[in-house]
Parts: sequence; structure tokens; C-alpha cells
Amino acid sequence: METNEQPPPKPESPKNRVAETYAGFEKRATPFSAIESLLKSPGKILFEIHEKNSWSVVAILFFLTLFGFAGYGAVMGMFSGGMQILYSSVKVSLGQLAAALLCLPSFYVFNSLVSPNTKFSDSLGILFSFLTLIAILLLAFAPILWIFSESTDSFRFIGTLHVACYVIATIFAARHMLHSVEHIAGKSADILVLWTLIFLFVSFQMTATLRPILGKSEKLLSDEKKSFFVHWFEKEEKSEGEKQKDEKSKYEKGELPEKQTNTP
Repeated sequence: METNEQPPPKPESPKNRVAETYAGFEKRATPFSAIESLLKSPGKILFEIHEKNSWSVVAILFFLTLFGFAGYGAVMGMFSGGMQILYSSVKVSLGQLAAALLCLPSFYVFNSLVSPNTKFSDSLGILFSFLTLIAILLLAFAPILWIFSESTDSFRFIGTLHVACYVIATIFAARHMLHSVEHIAGKSADILVLWTLIFLFVSFQMTATLRPILGKSEKLLSDEKKSFFVHWFEKEEKSEGEKQKDEKSKYEKGELPEKQTNTP
């Protein structure tokens, strides 16, 4: 006996937080409401950018990025202390903005490949919301980074810790960025994973270009061309060399006993 029973409907896939909270601000946007929206209801930020073309929200995100990375840079400078706190604050803030502007054209092209109707203002707003969220997450790591900065002299260890925190923050912010672009395009935007990797490498290279950030130097900026990876490992070798030099100086001054050598 045939039955006309139909199979049960497939459950709808859960919406991401951008789609669930896609609505405008009830009141005029402020820096505090923008931060809260990025963390709890990111759809509000996207709605203001995409639907209302709100340049005031983009401006708020710009200044949050600027001051957020300035605060994180100050935490990085605490590893060396002194004026390096101020120098690192300025370098990290301006360096991150420079990295974002360098990657903006490619970000717009990638967005256009996903959605032909993407506006330049959409790409700019999503990019600064991406940067602001990275800065917020890094500032949340600040107490942890500070205690390790005060507890170790190892450039490689503290450098690895900062890189790890930055990568973690970027991964979470990229997830929000992907959801924003996918909501506008109505389809997958996995191609932006490649752009995120490009952005990471550009940001890391900017730290080498504006060096020193963690360490100290007689010059405010170095005029020597060097990649981030070379600078990282060379700095550790230099630190070891400086330790040997200090140890030798202490031997010469008699502050340490001379090393005993075994003679045949």
C-alpha cells in the first residue's frame, strides 16, 4: 500500500551572529556601543556600514583601531621599559594602520570576486571592524603579556608569545569578517582566508620595518632591510652574544671566578 507521506523537512542551518543581529543602532553610535556591538551583536555594525553608508561608524572604528593598537604597543614596549613604551606604542599603532592600507586594495578585489555588488565603503568598514576586533582581543591579552614581560629576558620567548596572541586574535576577527562578507554576498567567502594569511605576513613584516619594537636601539628606526623571520632569529643570537660579552667583562673585572680548563 502506497503512502503519500513526505520526508521531514531538513533542519535549517544555524545563522551566524552577524545575520542574527543585522539591525541598526537604536541610538547614535558611540565608541562604547561600537565595541559592545562588535563583541555581542556584530550585525549592527555591518548594517550601519552597508545599509546606511554610515561614515561616522567607520570613523569610530578607525580611531578605535588607532588607540587600541597604541595601547597594545605600550604593552610590547614594557619588555624593555623606559621610552621604548612610548616608541612601541606609536610604532605598533601607525604600523598596523599602514599594513591595513597596504592590504586594502587586495581586500576590495577579493570582496568584489565574492560579491560584484560590494561597495568600496563596505570593504573599508569591514576592514576597520576586523582591525578593531583584533585590537580589542589583544588588549584582553595585555595582563598576561605584561606579567611575562616582567618575568623574562628572552626575546624569542616573549616574541613568540606576542606572535601567538596576534594570530589567535586575527583568527577570531577573521571569522567575524567572513560572516560579514558572506551576509552581503549571500554565498561562501572562503577565499578571504587566503587574504587573511597575506595580511598576517604584511603585519609581521611591518614589525621588522619599524624595528626595534620589543628591544632597544640607539636609532629610532633601522635603515637596514630585513625580513621578519631573519630579524627574529638574529635578535636572539645577538642577545646571546651580548650575554657572553657581559660575562667576559665580569671575568675581566674579577666579579666572577675564572673558568677552569682541563689540561692533559
